[in-house]
Amino acid sequence: MGYLTPQSEPPHSLAPESVSLLRRYQGGDRDALNELLTRYRPRLERIVFVRLGPSLRAKVEVDDVLQGVLIQAMDGLGTFEVREDAGMIHWLAKLVENEIIRLARYFGAEMRNVNREAPVESCQLGAVLSGRSLELAAETRGPGSRAAQREMEGIMDECLAELPENYREAILMRDFADGSWEFVAEQMGSPTADAAKHLYQRAWAKLAVAVERRT
Repeated sequence: MGYLTPQSEPPHSLAPESVSLLRRYQGGDRDALNELLTRYRPRLERIVFVRLGPSLRAKVEVDDVLQGVLIQAMDGLGTFEVREDAGMIHWLAKLVENEIIRLARYFGAEMRNVNREAPVESCQLGAVLSGRSLELAAETRGPGSRAAQREMEGIMDECLAELPENYREAILMRDFADGSWEFVAEQMGSPTADAAKHLYQRAWAKLAVAVERRT
């Protein structure tokens, strides 16, 4: 997925190849399944890391959660119907969510209130997003900067995992799951797509401040 960056519009369906791989698998090509899941693994790994949070990460490994999610995906993809890449990542992200909820209940972890908002430091979104942390992200996208990219992704994911639940979920649904504003609103229980957009903007302001402090 590369660096996490705020979106004004959801990305176009970037991978018709994923749909082709899915149809090949459903037609009996087992190799197509491995290739399909390999395409999604890096993004799913980041979703798992962020969703676990520090409390659950102390009890369970990201890779173990991811393996469980991928096994569930293998079971469900045989009959899954999708017409675009975004639909598939929405479905996979939901599997992650369900697995994290199951683990939280198993370990007795306290689930934070999705509807509780923490106050945001006073700042303008545009000014924050032009800060040094995101400038660094833009400067390290070349092929020779993979180590710097991974480091920045790690910082951003750690900061994202520490955000209040509603902010974290808004960014996950929008940027990781490629959701439309209507999708984000539905998942977050926001009354309108505009309300979801405003929540997302506040979340990004909070995230950018946190990343700036660590870089």
